[in-house]
Amino acid sequence: MAVWLPWSSVREIEPVMRAATRVETNSPLIRAAWSFLASLLTEQSDPTLYSDYLVERLLVEMVFGMLVETAPTPLPGPNDTAMIARARTLMLMNRSDPSFTVQAVSKALHLSLRQLQRVFAAAGSSPAAELRMLRVDLACELIRDEDYAGMGVLDIALHSGFRNSSGMRRAFAAAGLATPGRMRAEGTSSR
Repeated sequence: MAVWLPWSSVREIEPVMRAATRVETNSPLIRAAWSFLASLLTEQSDPTLYSDYLVERLLVEMVFGMLVETAPTPLPGPNDTAMIARARTLMLMNRSDPSFTVQAVSKALHLSLRQLQRVFAAAGSSPAAELRMLRVDLACELIRDEDYAGMGVLDIALHSGFRNSSGMRRAFAAAGLATPGRMRAEGTSSR
């Protein structure tokens, strides 16, 4: 017997399931599903549209449960502060890499991009805004640090994880900060 699952039923756990390495073949849920399927196959009653619908829904939920049961890590809840902390740590470790994106964070955490966005939205933020602010913070540190006074604005942008200096200027403006050039000039005049 084969059970077809609508994509909408498994979309949220699909990234986690790609990382699954083992399938439990003798779990209580799998044994219950086999018993249920065996009883369906031996049942001699005439099905109705409603009973067919209920059986289909039950099978979908059982298979979904089996997939979740085999997931290598627990699935996060929408307000999971530990997940946000893990995401921020990943972002902090990789903020200077311009190729590191929010998609890379979601992949590393075995979450869909939408799930990651939901977790951050529950905390009143977004993963893209968090990553951008971490890069802005690093750029501000480099601009203010006398050891990096010889670096140009483009070099600071590249070392801070921005692809170019205009992207860094836009991020500074979005954060309500002065332009990097003005920040550097203000820093040198106060020394």
